[in-house]
Amino acid sequence: MLYTIVRESPGRMRLHLSVGCLEQQEARGIEASIGRVEGVTQVEAHVANASLLVCCPPDVRQVVLEQVAALDVLHLPTAEVQPDDTDLALRLEDERFVLAAGNHVAWALLRRLLLPAPVRAAWVVARSLAYVAEGLACPEGFGAYLDELAPGASAVYLARGGKLMGALCITDPLRPDAAQTLNQLRQLGFTHIVMLTGDSERAAQTVACALGIDEYCSQVLPEDKATEVERLEAAGHRVVMVGDGINDSPALAEASVSVALADASDIARTVADVSIRDASLGKLVVARRLSMRLQQRIHSRYQLIVGFNTLLIVLGVASVLPLTTAATLHNLSTVAIAAANTRPLLTDEERMAS
Repeated sequence: MLYTIVRESPGRMRLHLSVGCLEQQEARGIEASIGRVEGVTQVEAHVANASLLVCCPPDVRQVVLEQVAALDVLHLPTAEVQPDDTDLALRLEDERFVLAAGNHVAWALLRRLLLPAPVRAAWVVARSLAYVAEGLACPEGFGAYLDELAPGASAVYLARGGKLMGALCITDPLRPDAAQTLNQLRQLGFTHIVMLTGDSERAAQTVACALGIDEYCSQVLPEDKATEVERLEAAGHRVVMVGDGINDSPALAEASVSVALADASDIARTVADVSIRDASLGKLVVARRLSMRLQQRIHSRYQLIVGFNTLLIVLGVASVLPLTTAATLHNLSTVAIAAANTRPLLTDEERMAS
C-alpha cells in the first residue's frame, strides 16, 4: 500500500494511507496487523481521513513502514464489526462519495470498485430486493426504478449469497465539445456517424439521441467492433475509427484510417494510424481540416508545376525561349512554389476555434 508520512517526531509518526477512506472493520484490522510488530506501543487507524498513528522506538520504524507497505489495498485486514443492514444510497459528485446510509460490506466493495475509476457521475443503490444475480430474474419494476434514478446509465448488479447487495448505475458524462465536434465533422464531409460501445442499450440510446448519432451498436465485444468496421467497409464506406481503449484496438487496426487521442491507452495509440497529442475532441476537426487543406494544396501545386513546366518545354522546343531562360524559369518556379508551401494551412482563428 502506498503511504505518505504526514508528521513525524521521535518515537511517533502519522501516515496517510492511499485508500480514500477506511471502514471500521478495516481500521481495526490494520491496527491489529501493525500492533503485532514487536516494539510498537500504540496504533490508531482513523476512518475519516485514512490516517494511521504509530508509536514505536526509532529502531522499529523501518519495520513498521515495511509492514504498512505490504498491506494490500484490495485485501485489507479486517476485524469483526456488526454491519448495518439499512439501505445504501451513494452519490459520486466531483469524484467524491457522500455516504447517506449503508451496508458496510457493500460500501467497502463499491468504494474500491469506483474510487480509482475516472467516473464523473454515478448512483449506487442497494434496496431490500433479492433475486438479482447472474442466472436469476430481475424483480418486477426494478429496471424502471433504476431508469428513474439514473436515466441512461449502465447497471451492474452486485449480489452476495444469492441476495442483492446493490446496483451500480454508471453514467459516463458527455464531453462538453462532443456535439459541436460532430456537427463540424458533418460539415467537413462525414455523412454517417456510428457509435460502437460496450455499454447497455439504454445508455447507448441516451448518448446517441443527445448527440444526434446516425447509428449505434450497444453491448459490443472488441471482436464485434472489428466486424462492424468490416461491414461498413464492405458497404463501400471509408471508415475513420476513433478509439481510446484496449477494446478498440481490433477495430482501429481494421479501419481505413484510425485515430487515437492523447488520453487513449498505449496500445490504442500504437495501433492507430494517427495519434493526436491532445485529448480534446475538437482536434479531430483540426486534423480533418489539415488533411483537406493539404490535399487541396498538393493537387493545386501539382497542376501548377506540370502546367508551367509543360509550357516551358513547348516554348523551348519552339525556340520561343532560349533553353537557358527556360531552365532558369524552371528553377525559379521550383523555389517560389517551395516557399509558398511553407505558409500555414490553417488560419489562427481556425486553430483557436478548435
